[in-house]
Amino acid sequence: MTPSSIRVFGFGGAGCRFVDALCATAGDRLCAWVADTDVSVLSSLPSVSRDCRHTIGDNRFVSGSGGDVSAVRAAALAENEIFRAALDGVSLAVAVAGLGGGTGGGALPVFLEAARERNVRTIVFAVKPFRFEGVERLRVASSAAQTLATLGDIRVFPSNDDLAGDGDPPVTEALARASARLGEGLALFWRLCADPGFLHLDAETLCAVATEGRGEADFAVAEASGADRLAAVISSLWDDPGTGLRRRAASARAALVGVMGGDDLRLSEIAAVSHSFESSFPASFPLRLSTVADPAASGSLRVVAFLFRSWQSAEREEARAAELAAAKSGGEGGVTPAQDPLVDARGRRMPGRFDRVAGTFVGGENLDIPTYLRRNLRIDAT
Repeated sequence: MTPSSIRVFGFGGAGCRFVDALCATAGDRLCAWVADTDVSVLSSLPSVSRDCRHTIGDNRFVSGSGGDVSAVRAAALAENEIFRAALDGVSLAVAVAGLGGGTGGGALPVFLEAARERNVRTIVFAVKPFRFEGVERLRVASSAAQTLATLGDIRVFPSNDDLAGDGDPPVTEALARASARLGEGLALFWRLCADPGFLHLDAETLCAVATEGRGEADFAVAEASGADRLAAVISSLWDDPGTGLRRRAASARAALVGVMGGDDLRLSEIAAVSHSFESSFPASFPLRLSTVADPAASGSLRVVAFLFRSWQSAEREEARAAELAAAKSGGEGGVTPAQDPLVDARGRRMPGRFDRVAGTFVGGENLDIPTYLRRNLRIDAT
């Protein structure tokens, strides 16, 4: 699997503009596809190939959906084959849309259903509107988020209020802040996938993450430069009033963290970012870390992080189900909790090559299992 098997999709005005900005950063390496009901929006995207722009409903909508989610969904369903064709050769789809209008909430669910039918893994960024945009747009966004709750593998629902940060900026500045922060996060996320690094986040790993971390996730991005860049990045990452992860840590079950810097990126900085997560969660907390070095980013440090609210290893779950079935049936090879000291009363077993041997436990940790396995760390290096 290569970066070309990862494609970014934008829906509605906001989603299309985010993807266009991402294309401007990534260039021809990024495979992108956008769809909207407003022809004027599609025609104003300088960085997305014309062959990769689709007008939903053709001439059915004069200048956008007018907030009619049902009409957009009907039009998208009628053009479902076009969505499916856009998924050809794709293993992981990253979908971006704004909620509160009609196009994102109407077309995105149809697209995600098509992706599920084709067994394409999906990561969804669905942005909720500012509170000042009014009750109706918030209601439409809430309804769309509920629809998406049963679709997509990983779903991130940032709000424009959180992305814009604290203070009381003018409306235009708030919009610019929100767009910039999400755009920076998406761009860094893409770079981590596309550019080989010391710790590389490849497409296979992303598909595994989308499977194991299926459900909602929280997202944060931080950037700083100068002598105190490390402290500034860690502070922003955890304690930013809008997107800070500390207030979301209690519901986290796993994390994916990407670190980007220039030729001056130090091992101590990577270790410090990693430690900020290790010290905030139990030793068994699954943490995936990826890095990328870009000479053009010299002097700065950037971090993007995802906290997953659920985490299930498919292989472990299948193995545990088989063990429990054997124990209940009492068949050959069946092991009951009473017979095996590493199976508790609920049938949970510590996985590993030596799980049939009683371990040496200190402070609740089995010291016979290496640290990277006890902490469930996975490092992908190329």
